[in-house]
Amino acid sequence: MTWTFPLPSEVTSFVGRRSELTEIRKLLERTRAVVLTGPGGVGKTRLAVEAASLVRRAFAAVWFISVCDAPPNEIEALLERGAVDDAARRIATQVTDRDVMLVLDGCDCLSEQCGVLIDRLLELCPTLTVLATSRRLVPSTGAVSWPVPPMSLPKSSVPPSKAAAVARSDAIALFVARATTAFPAFRLTDHNVEAVTRLCDLLDGIPLAIELAAGHIRAMSVEQLLDRLGPQFQLLIETRGSRAGLSLWQIIDDTFGDCSPAEQALWAAASVFEASFCLDDIEAVCVEEGSEAVAVAQLVTSLVDRSVFTGLRENNKRIEYRLLHIYRHYGRHKLAEQGTLTDVQNRHARWITDLAHATEPFWMGSQAVDDTDKLLRHHADILTVLRRELEADRPDDVLRIAIDLRVHWMVANASAEGIFWISTALDAYGLSDTLAAEALWTQAYLAVLDGRREYATQCLDRSRHLATELDSDLIAAHCDFVDGLAHWSDTDMVTAATRLETAFRAYLEHGLRSHQREALFILGMVLATGGTSELSLDTLDAHLADMGGETNWWGQGYVWWLRGFAALERGEIDASAALLQQCLGHMRSRNDYVIVWWCLELLAWVATERSEFRLAAELFGSARAFGPHTLPAVLRERHDHHLALTTRALGTQVTDKLIRKGTRLDNEQVIELALGLSATNPDGTAVTGGTEQLTEREMQVARLVAKGRSNKEIGATLVISARTAEGHVQRVLAKRGFNSRSQIAAWIAEHEHTEDDAEA
Repeated sequence: MTWTFPLPSEVTSFVGRRSELTEIRKLLERTRAVVLTGPGGVGKTRLAVEAASLVRRAFAAVWFISVCDAPPNEIEALLERGAVDDAARRIATQVTDRDVMLVLDGCDCLSEQCGVLIDRLLELCPTLTVLATSRRLVPSTGAVSWPVPPMSLPKSSVPPSKAAAVARSDAIALFVARATTAFPAFRLTDHNVEAVTRLCDLLDGIPLAIELAAGHIRAMSVEQLLDRLGPQFQLLIETRGSRAGLSLWQIIDDTFGDCSPAEQALWAAASVFEASFCLDDIEAVCVEEGSEAVAVAQLVTSLVDRSVFTGLRENNKRIEYRLLHIYRHYGRHKLAEQGTLTDVQNRHARWITDLAHATEPFWMGSQAVDDTDKLLRHHADILTVLRRELEADRPDDVLRIAIDLRVHWMVANASAEGIFWISTALDAYGLSDTLAAEALWTQAYLAVLDGRREYATQCLDRSRHLATELDSDLIAAHCDFVDGLAHWSDTDMVTAATRLETAFRAYLEHGLRSHQREALFILGMVLATGGTSELSLDTLDAHLADMGGETNWWGQGYVWWLRGFAALERGEIDASAALLQQCLGHMRSRNDYVIVWWCLELLAWVATERSEFRLAAELFGSARAFGPHTLPAVLRERHDHHLALTTRALGTQVTDKLIRKGTRLDNEQVIELALGLSATNPDGTAVTGGTEQLTEREMQVARLVAKGRSNKEIGATLVISARTAEGHVQRVLAKRGFNSRSQIAAWIAEHEHTEDDAEA
């Protein structure tokens, strides 16, 4: 009696999964056994069958066995009785010495036995290759486990209104294919693409869920489907196979039932997280204080093995997990059913509150980097906690959290969100006390960052009024700091310097070191751009550097940035590049994305001044990806000037293409690009004229010097500052080994004459 079966014939087309198929084929080239793992519905079987079909020419035969058939097949019956060796020998007799691929589907129902079976087959059949699928880990020594990811969703950078761009994601393509089958008139358009994207995102790119949802398009629109899915996704019911009649919710219910009580409890508690989470987060929120760390780690590992915790990736030396949307909804349903949902949510809120308070000082202490990174990862959790606290009529708690998150709103490029939550909570709070005054100056600070100058002034006036009523010199100092920041942004350097120096001295009296640093840094930029103060730039450097070190690493990095900015303002291009790169190298392992953004922006200016226009365009794009796109006016003018120079040199089309290239680089690639900024021009536009090359811009300056132009006149001709022109002249002198401008003029005359002779 034969038990070998051909690969099943599929009635629908296979959609997408190119990268996954490529990865599986590479694995099959390196190893003889691969197990595709993942939650129910993620498409393991379909992917295994497609992968086997693509490589079938390399094998004499490709067989398919469903381990958990109903009724059971011969192999399953042997495995259920524990006769694993008998099953292995039965298969081996048919393999003989042929190259055979065996697709072993659905190993999760008998995972222990399947693990032993795969190892025995690898011993008995040297020419056999096994491709298995399982919802849980198959304990095999010889097999490689490969987690099948959900289908790709549109990138957040793709505008949801662009149907053609969105349709390139596998999840959207699958929905469109199945929806068109159910209702041939269906089309993905700019009108429904946002709803389709929301639906596929809600379904986490799970193929089974997407296919079940698409089947309803014959009866309703995508928008109607979204409104009627229900909290338990009741509309998503399997209509074929052994699970026909089961809803997706019931399929997940089966997985929950297979878990131990402790695993069930952890699954349910972890559902309180909105996005990814790590082991530290679970220990802080999901288990009772004093729980044994080893036991918690074992439970987490078990839930990973069961494909309940998915999406594993390493972040800052920690492994992150996530629950798919429907698994998260299921877990919260269980918490509500048990009457423990509020308790877990309260633990979650306390955790976010404590974390926000710990990061309120501007990156102070050895934990500052980790805590800042944790807040960035849990931004969605922050918004959920704020919403719950507001719904529970606790606006004071919302204000306290939102105020403590002042630095986070800046780092996360979410100033507008911070303003919204403070404004909403203030309306509900209704009191005029110290908390309200703190909220108002924080709101003003965020409004300045967001470019909402008039709104910032309104908030600042209200905060100053309360400071007077409350007789609070500290609130007044905060108002002076924000006012100084605003005037610097408006390029009013005189007022900015006065306000910031006043704020600094008040912070000094109160011993608020983190606020001292902020005030000093902004004051340093004021001084670098022409402002005056009783405090010199050297004094500021000394104060900031004194606050450096392992626990307060912020100071030294910002000293380098300030010095780099000042050098650039003086036209000392090479010195500026070196200082900015030092700052970037120092900050690359931290999470101060704002200073990284400003480093990239200034390094783009450096590249422009060196005529490295292609590099400049990429750096402009990288800076745009890092930053909130709203530079202070004093920096925005310089940005516009240098971007215009780059566009003039390269043309609009090339510049835009390179900027887009820069925005697509990941963080490490961006840093490497910026740190690799060369001291000479990599674009091949440098002009040779002696022992050391001059860039195209330096040659322009040298020619103008030869015509007797002053630095001011050179600056006006080339649309650069006189300081920058002076810096170019100094570099020409240094590179050519000259001591005077007359030597430059003589060299240019000789150089131009030589070129004329060569052309003749």
